[in-house]
Amino acid sequence: MFYRLKTQCWKLMILVPLAMLGACASQPGEFSGRSKTTILVMADDSDPTTLARSNSTHYRVNAGLKGAMSRQGFRLLDENFAEAQLGWRFHDRQPESDLIQAAKLMRQSGQANLQPEILVLYRLHSRHRDNGYATVVRTRLAGAIFDIAGNRFLDEFELPVAEYSAPADCNQRCMDRVVGSKAKDISNRLGTVLGRKLAAYSPGGKDRKYEDDRDDFDNEDSFKLTLEGFNSEESREIIRVMTNEFPGYQDLELISRNRTTRLYRYDSKASRAKLEKWIVILLSDMGFNPDHEVDITVAGNRISVTRLDILDPYPPKKKQNKKSPRFQ
Repeated sequence: MFYRLKTQCWKLMILVPLAMLGACASQPGEFSGRSKTTILVMADDSDPTTLARSNSTHYRVNAGLKGAMSRQGFRLLDENFAEAQLGWRFHDRQPESDLIQAAKLMRQSGQANLQPEILVLYRLHSRHRDNGYATVVRTRLAGAIFDIAGNRFLDEFELPVAEYSAPADCNQRCMDRVVGSKAKDISNRLGTVLGRKLAAYSPGGKDRKYEDDRDDFDNEDSFKLTLEGFNSEESREIIRVMTNEFPGYQDLELISRNRTTRLYRYDSKASRAKLEKWIVILLSDMGFNPDHEVDITVAGNRISVTRLDILDPYPPKKKQNKKSPRFQ
């Protein structure tokens, strides 16, 4: 009997922790609702006491910050990515106003993967003190947060001063190496404070995660969606169906519009093949002949739907009938 009791105790000691681990694993991520906020992070080196933009420490901080923010569910852009996409080149000691203007121009670029909603400008101050036997390097992180989509200032932040030991008679190059070696620590501290600050501004309540275990659904992609030649009623109907009925839909933002053309950022977890198939079904239901009256292009991160009967681009079209789910 004692042997059996001892065996049961061992089983409990093994099974209870496993059950607790399973319960923890099944909980949804704490930051799952933040993934809809696109953040642009840029170094502000307008103050001469800050590290210059060209200092390699910034590259290492940005690399670490991407990981820190991604773990909290944010979508992060950095200035290096923007430079590569747009052919821009930022220089040292760029005024803060130039950086804010650059973020606004990105939103006007028409590129779906360059639509920042929040701009974070951080300043990395670095000073040193010679103690005779060693050099003490001090760093201070501070910055500001802007709502680029809403054109307003949001908040500011400042982290406590951090001190690092360096060799005696450490010159500027030596101090840059010391600060650079602490880039991971700096990015983690910055990521923590930004996570707290930005949590209040991320649209978690609007997040529409679509769970599907089919191969046609994967990680979320941002598409540049262009509707050309459709009248207002037709455009609204296309967008209504793509946002309310297409599985995998995540988010939509109008980038620009005129009388005949509308440009959107369309975020979806659906595959390109599925999106093309559903758009054909949608346009057929609206009364268009997909083979003759419209041109549909889905390539890379670009979705283009163009009406070809441009001689009379505004005739009334029959509305679609509500039936059983068509998009599957």
